[in-house]
Amino acid sequence: MLLEDASVLRDTDALGRLFVEGALLVRGDSSARGLDAVVRLIPSTWEAGHTHLTGEGRVLQARDLALAVGRDRISVMRRGRDHRWRYAIVLE
Repeated sequence: MLLEDASVLRDTDALGRLFVEGALLVRGDSSARGLDAVVRLIPSTWEAGHTHLTGEGRVLQARDLALAVGRDRISVMRRGRDHRWRYAIVLE
């Protein structure tokens, strides 16, 4: 599941599986550091109609790190030992 899917479906359980333990989310003037804080911050933005939809962008990958740059978001992802990609940093 992608961050966009979890946001549209408002699935907080899925959100917890999409971020690394020490993740950082920055959205405007708000920020959250750590998995629990990120999972709490994202649903609070749903009430304002924010669904974390991604537009066109570019992804650069080097081994187990990826940088995704879009019009409204920059994300750094890391591939875990289970080969799943998880967000480490999201700047919106």
